[in-house]
Amino acid sequence: MLNLLRGCWEAGNPTRDANPSEDWSETAECLELQIEGDEGEYVDTTTPSDVKKVRQLLTVIDRDWRTRLQTVVSLEVFRKELSIINVRLVRLEQEAPLVIPIQSLAPEPYEVVKPLLAVVRMIDSEYVASFVDANIASSGETEDEAILNLKDAIVSAFDVLSSATNSELGPGPLQQKRTLEEFIQRKL
Repeated sequence: MLNLLRGCWEAGNPTRDANPSEDWSETAECLELQIEGDEGEYVDTTTPSDVKKVRQLLTVIDRDWRTRLQTVVSLEVFRKELSIINVRLVRLEQEAPLVIPIQSLAPEPYEVVKPLLAVVRMIDSEYVASFVDANIASSGETEDEAILNLKDAIVSAFDVLSSATNSELGPGPLQQKRTLEEFIQRKL
């Protein structure tokens, strides 16, 4: 309807500078068109004196539709941003590391002197458990399997490093041995 009204006005007023009361188009469509005004009365678009009312009404309708369109666009942008945030949240929850204290190496003949803190995270499609202090890590298909494999790796590293003298070890393995000795010891 807005396009029809604009068409009627522009057809009768190609220069847009002429007086609306003199140049209003009298096409069949424009002669039959009536619009409900602000107060509920009908504005006859064929009467040049009502052209001002029609233009005011068009301005109000145009402003109203622009406001509604901005609201819809704003809501759509909000939905997209919320969707992106939800995807990122799910990814963070899946990839967030867990810190699991290891307080026992049973059934191995070692006791934990102070809790070993294992960091478990999902990398690609497997879980990786790490004892960061001693630079030892292991993986598994589940968190539990990764922790069990880490316990085995800690015990194996401790066995190998304990059997060597300090002078036989380089700086990295020597630091690893000292760290492991802080956390575990052989049962008596």
